[in-house]
Amino acid sequence: MADAREVWITGIGIVSSLGEGIEAHWEGLAKPSSADTTAFAPYVVHRAVPVDFDKQIPKKGDQRQMEAWQRYGVYAAGLALENAGIKGNAELLAHTDMIVAAGGGERDGRLTSVCLRGCERRTTEALTSINA
Repeated sequence: MADAREVWITGIGIVSSLGEGIEAHWEGLAKPSSADTTAFAPYVVHRAVPVDFDKQIPKKGDQRQMEAWQRYGVYAAGLALENAGIKGNAELLAHTDMIVAAGGGERDGRLTSVCLRGCERRTTEALTSINA
């Protein structure tokens, strides 16, 4: 294994159709779906909850420069920093790395192809060893 590194998850921020934050998601997972099955039938739509972006992105100019999925990602990142208890701690944030994952945005087709080929190769190798 090349360059193994220790990783700590200290905060989670999440916004979706289930709600805003960890507690809302735990509660939402236990309830029946509130998906819209009629507006875009036959497709099912899970609408995101309304969000006050000003809480995490105070500058309106910054908000205007972002697309919707970017605003949600930055908002969720702010929730994660709050959850970790480090939001606003400039000294600690200067040494903090953060990963934001989103369901929208750009795709790197070449990278996706490389990953899928790797998965296919490992699956083929596993099946070959099982059948041997």
